[in-house]
Amino acid sequence: PRIKLGGIPGEIVAGCLGGAVSCWNTPFEVARIHSQTHSFSGSSDDRASGEEHHTMLETMDEIVKKCGVGGLFTGVGPRIIQSCY
Repeated sequence: PRIKLGGIPGEIVAGCLGGAVSCWNTPFEVARIHSQTHSFSGSSDDRASGEEHHTMLETMDEIVKKCGVGGLFTGVGPRIIQSCY
């Protein structure tokens, strides 16, 4: 069934729901940024020695161990607010 909510309230609800749903990939974005940041922050000696690259799941596991599950959702609040706007 369709919800009949139009006008400005409908736009606000649609924006907020769209923003919330669009945040499902936040943990993957956090892990990607974490992985990229750490790949560039190591010394050239570390890179030359063939330092092991981590998979996405290993990176996410590392974030959870350091920061808890909430660490995977870093920045989700501003993302939802941006989508609502």
